[in-house]
Amino acid sequence: MQPIRPLGPALKAEASADTHALFYYRIAEHDGVAHVFTTGLPDLEAWYIALGGRITHQDDGSGLTHWTLTTRTDRTSGAPVVVHAPALVTDQIDADCAHAVA
Repeated sequence: MQPIRPLGPALKAEASADTHALFYYRIAEHDGVAHVFTTGLPDLEAWYIALGGRITHQDDGSGLTHWTLTTRTDRTSGAPVVVHAPALVTDQIDADCAHAVA
């Protein structure tokens, strides 16, 4: 039996979020990658703890920083996922995740 919708990266990211009880407010798919939008660093950290990956951040010059986790829907061969989190430049990532920051 074929699924009603193909299981693309966005649906796989949704399934990973449900499996690991991860928060997001939007998941979109672009060029074969799931983009998960969260409300801040604690959400991004939870995604990292569940799925691993690499974390980067970029200041935008106005006192805000855009944090990004690049990962997969499972730790070995899942669909590609980029998790986005806005934060103030004064916000710090949790020490348990700091080693993943590139």
